[in-house]
Amino acid sequence: MSITVSVAKGCINKPAHAREFTTAIFCALPIEADAVLALFDFHWNQHDYPKAPGDNNCYSVGAIGRQNVVLVHISSMGKSKAATASSQCRATFTSIKLSLLVGICGGVPGEPGSEGERLLGDVVISEGLVQYDFGRQYPGFFERKSTVQESLSKLDAAVGGFLARLRTSRYSALLLQNTLDYLSVLQSHPDQKGRLQYAHPGIENDCLYQPSYLHKHHEKSQCSSWEDGCGTLGGVCKAAMDSPCDSLGCENHQIVQRRRTQNHEKQSGGRNLAIHVGILASGDKVIKSGEERDRVALEEDVIAFEMEGAGLWDHGPCMVIKSICDYADCHKSKRWQSYAAATAAACTKGILEQWN
Repeated sequence: MSITVSVAKGCINKPAHAREFTTAIFCALPIEADAVLALFDFHWNQHDYPKAPGDNNCYSVGAIGRQNVVLVHISSMGKSKAATASSQCRATFTSIKLSLLVGICGGVPGEPGSEGERLLGDVVISEGLVQYDFGRQYPGFFERKSTVQESLSKLDAAVGGFLARLRTSRYSALLLQNTLDYLSVLQSHPDQKGRLQYAHPGIENDCLYQPSYLHKHHEKSQCSSWEDGCGTLGGVCKAAMDSPCDSLGCENHQIVQRRRTQNHEKQSGGRNLAIHVGILASGDKVIKSGEERDRVALEEDVIAFEMEGAGLWDHGPCMVIKSICDYADCHKSKRWQSYAAATAAACTKGILEQWN
């Protein structure tokens, strides 16, 4: 799908050489890259910028606003793949001054009713990263290197200055409005099959279950491995893991009631979107446990979990811009991924418009 947002003629020139690109956007999943590409204002021919020897990356190049950008399609998820992609990108595009990791993530929902309450589709922006799976394995237990300073280098000064401005009401309100505007652009254009793939899935499908409530069969007749699976204390069978909440009959009384979901019912099209700045947990593990999510969040004061940021953080100025597509618990599904990819891409375009 290709969506073009008009830009004043003459405000951006096509780079004559790969070294003229200063911004790199990294995406690990096609669904993430597609949303970013849909908001390119101009598309350049990638073959006009030959890759350096040993660069095996796949690129898309173009412009967003007044920024010439290279979109790096990371070959798969994980911090090592991201680190390799970043090193190879900088061998070809030698003047990159800002790297943006854009896509979807698992979110920490926050305390119900608090200012930090987070919903599916909300965007999170990194002011630091913690590698939650990085540490020391002792007999019988694992000790993480838990502080930002111990896990990764400090926040780049230029990114830190931008985030400081973003914390002011003027800049935050402008970014939120621009994000909503570009989200509307994405939502108004169907894909090649005529589907509105970036539509808001509906607040009734934003269900946060109690952290200890398992995603499992609740009746013996439903489970083919009841005795050693769903029928045991803390047990879950493979079939249940791969089934949606609707088919398992996950109980409504286990859903956590939250203020923002109630407010959202009065608004349409995801207009209750919020942008959060905080520390993100980065690692190679996919978190699918509400109890583990909350434990790490409490210990490390993180607001989301993602898998590539640690591979980019030490390769120059970097910002992680991701949108919450699930709550990093056993009830996670892919229902919100397209919408979350769209909100992350829309926020990225808004950020690049404010970036000096």
